[in-house]
Amino acid sequence: MNIAGSGVIPAGDFDEKISVSGSARFTGNLRCPALLVAGAASGTGNVECTGEVRASGSMRLNGSLSAQALHVSGAFRLEGGCRVETMKLAGTAHFGKLLKAVNIRADGRVHAEEGIEAETLTLRNGVLLCSGLLNAETAELGLAGGVSKVDSIGGTTICVKNAGGCGADTLWR
Repeated sequence: MNIAGSGVIPAGDFDEKISVSGSARFTGNLRCPALLVAGAASGTGNVECTGEVRASGSMRLNGSLSAQALHVSGAFRLEGGCRVETMKLAGTAHFGKLLKAVNIRADGRVHAEEGIEAETLTLRNGVLLCSGLLNAETAELGLAGGVSKVDSIGGTTICVKNAGGCGADTLWR
């Protein structure tokens, strides 16, 4: 399904990727191979993709998200939980429930209201707000641009410093 301009995407199972260039509104639960948005999208319901969800611009979803990969360039807001293999962020993302991923790589602002579970979390330059537990095998947090707050951290290797990467001037390891 392709939308160029503006349109409404009904709830349902789709055999093809959903592509939006412009603006779209989702009206319920979606299942699809991929969801690609260049512009703005919002909706109610859950989104389940066997492939990637790519948001360039802004996306706001009231349900939960399950996908192989989540790529955000811009602003992303999810009221429900998020379960992905890989998340790449350049911008800002807000998760109303638990953010669960194997690998997270972010530049910008990440806000998770019920915690983060990941094998690897790399925040190269940004702000991290995590209510609950940040649980990562490896967490490299390069903080800049505002106040970051994490209720608790668990992991094997944890590196927190001013933006620029973890090295000899690490604050905590």
